[in-house]
Amino acid sequence: MQFIVLPLGRRILVVPFNMLAMMNPANYDPGSILGGFNTTWRYAAFIALLISAHQPSAAVLTKLALVPALALGIPVLSVCAFYPFLFRTEERAEYGKPHFTDWRLVLGDHTIDLRDFLGQGVVNVGRTFWFYEPVLLALLVLALAMWLFGRNKKLPAQGQWFERSDLAVALSFALPYLLLIGLFRYTYERFQLPLMPFYATFAAWGVAQLASRILSSAVRKLAIAGVVAIQALPAYACARLAWLRAGDDTLELAAREVTAQAKVDTDRVYITPSIDLPLARTHESLFPSEPKRPPNRNISRWSVYQFRMQAALPAPRYDVRYLVPRSDIGYPIKRIVEDPEGYVRALGPGWYVVDVSKMPGRAGTDSVIEAVRKAGRLVARFGPTDDAATRDWGLYYEDELLDDWPNVLCRVLRAHTFGPVVEVYRVQ
Repeated sequence: MQFIVLPLGRRILVVPFNMLAMMNPANYDPGSILGGFNTTWRYAAFIALLISAHQPSAAVLTKLALVPALALGIPVLSVCAFYPFLFRTEERAEYGKPHFTDWRLVLGDHTIDLRDFLGQGVVNVGRTFWFYEPVLLALLVLALAMWLFGRNKKLPAQGQWFERSDLAVALSFALPYLLLIGLFRYTYERFQLPLMPFYATFAAWGVAQLASRILSSAVRKLAIAGVVAIQALPAYACARLAWLRAGDDTLELAAREVTAQAKVDTDRVYITPSIDLPLARTHESLFPSEPKRPPNRNISRWSVYQFRMQAALPAPRYDVRYLVPRSDIGYPIKRIVEDPEGYVRALGPGWYVVDVSKMPGRAGTDSVIEAVRKAGRLVARFGPTDDAATRDWGLYYEDELLDDWPNVLCRVLRAHTFGPVVEVYRVQ
């Protein structure tokens, strides 16, 4: 299938941008329209329907003229705003010329790989429902069944279209958005947040349709009560997650362990760059005195804040450093990968707090963590869960969907804290 769709898609995509780049007035309008439709037609249609659907019924002709005017005009303006390099006439004009490299459409600094839009996101959409909202998923299946098999087959009269215009406005956004995230390979669970109100409304409609078809009043009340009762599971999960977030997370627990054992004046604290500890930092850790300043000394928002507000930081202050490439001690990234144990020896004694959460491979960081484990003594380990199946998984943010990612809802119900999986080592 992709051998048919991709070649055709390549030709369709590149033609409007080439027409625009020619700066020919005869090509400007059709080129802008086609190019704009590739990126913004969903929002244009949404705005057009939103405005036109609520006009008086007597203004039918105005509606019919307003819809295409907005649907075509907004994309034209958006192309001019978001792709200005298409209209360059100087020497850099060649830079913005659309072209294909393999299956990638290149527009200046923008690269679109067409192979990322072959429907791979459908699996992630389904997995997000199962991991976060299984009850809502069941109700959506019910609503879909009621729509397919229980709806009135009689077509509405022509005048009823305007009475249902609100539905058309809502679907003009929801359906194209759902289609897009279903096509896109890198669809993460947060991408479904804009659709949650639409999902909930459709699920409620399905329950109402089911209730209206139950003749017995007692059975109808029992069915509605059952639907309300099953909402207790997601409601409890949300409340429990809020409770976990309100308590001490794994980073706070690790910081407490360090402050209880580390010597403030002499001990250094090393951390992996994916985390930070709620500790005030010394002047030396924020402004190193080495001849060559270590790069990335301020990575997290907390460290940047301290860098700017160093004079106002309270005591005690700790010498906290990131486990990052250090050219000043002879360990750029390439040498760290080759000799992680030598890198740890070069850093010297201290407290090493490392994020050991299971996540996509990080060649340099993973090798350093293994070197720390060999060189140091494990002092403490903090993780959201203790069971063997999920103890290596953080409960922090779930955007990296690995193949064996465990169910989030089940982990929330069993978790006793929140955050990444953190281990604290003492290296002498």
